[in-house]
Amino acid sequence: MLDAAGGNECSDEMLRLEIYQAFQKVFDQLEEDLAEYEREFVSAASASDAAGNIDAASFRIRGWNESEEELFFLDQLALVPPTVPLLKMKKHVKFHQHLRFFQEKRKDRLRAFKRKLDKLQSKASCRFRLSAEQEKERVRRLQELSEMQQQCEQRHQQVSQWRETKEAKKRIERQQREIEQLLETQRQREGEVQWKRRHDQQKYAKIAEENCTMEEEQRRERERALQSVANAERVQYRHDEVQVPQNRRVKHQELDQARLEEQRLVRLNELKETTPYAQIVTNIIPDPERTRQETAAFRANVEATQEGLPITETGLFPSHGYDCETLFKNARFKLGIALRNSGRNSSEYARQGLANVKACNVGAYRNHVAEPTKLW
Repeated sequence: MLDAAGGNECSDEMLRLEIYQAFQKVFDQLEEDLAEYEREFVSAASASDAAGNIDAASFRIRGWNESEEELFFLDQLALVPPTVPLLKMKKHVKFHQHLRFFQEKRKDRLRAFKRKLDKLQSKASCRFRLSAEQEKERVRRLQELSEMQQQCEQRHQQVSQWRETKEAKKRIERQQREIEQLLETQRQREGEVQWKRRHDQQKYAKIAEENCTMEEEQRRERERALQSVANAERVQYRHDEVQVPQNRRVKHQELDQARLEEQRLVRLNELKETTPYAQIVTNIIPDPERTRQETAAFRANVEATQEGLPITETGLFPSHGYDCETLFKNARFKLGIALRNSGRNSSEYARQGLANVKACNVGAYRNHVAEPTKLW
């Protein structure tokens, strides 16, 4: 059964064992069911209305031949075998009914067993096929893995060879760099020696040039000293010719400044004589305490507040100017606006009218006529 389902191609022993146990379980269930049916039949056929005992029930046709076994109807049995009693024929019919029922159940169970067996065999074939495919796939993967390992080993060998080649190349390059560094160091040393030699030569040349220049400068100094002795009188004459006019110009400038200062003082004295309060200004003594005293405007507002004027006139605090409400209550201001709008504010009549308008708040500082100043 396993070979028919493809078990001979399966290498999985555990799967073969599992399917074998499944088949064995199906067969065991069939045997148990058939034995159970057999027991039920014997129990039913051994009843008093059928075979009557277990021995008779176990013998399927109870001594009847095949031709008698086919005659089941009571009226026919009464005519054909008249020697058989009617009660026995009824029991035999009952027995035959149980037998037919047992056979039908057995056939049904065998058909179910066949279907289940076919299904199990199909399932086993499918599992065997899947197992074989999986085994093939596993073998293929193992082969691929083996090939990959071989390729990896080959690549590792190539990398090792390449690494050795690269290390050899690096070693050669490092040696080449060391040789180049040695050559460069040697060239630098030679260059430093040459530079030092040139520097020494330049230094010696510069010292020699400085010595020559110093000698030349000393020679020129001696020549200039001799020449200066020869030109001393001429230089003195020229100095006198230039210095005398400069001294004269300085003296003239000093005289002019003194004359201008004298004229300025004369004009200041004349201005003092023509100014009536000049002497008062000169006699004014500085008084810092006067800056902390009450002003005339503050005193006028305090007095106006004590006169009992309304709040719109005085305010909570002394006012040294005009607010809109107070300003538009002033008849003189409203008259001035009207004359300005009409274009007659520059006429003599308008000036006389504005001068004769009576002020509302006569006690305010703005309507207070100050005393003449003592400076005039």
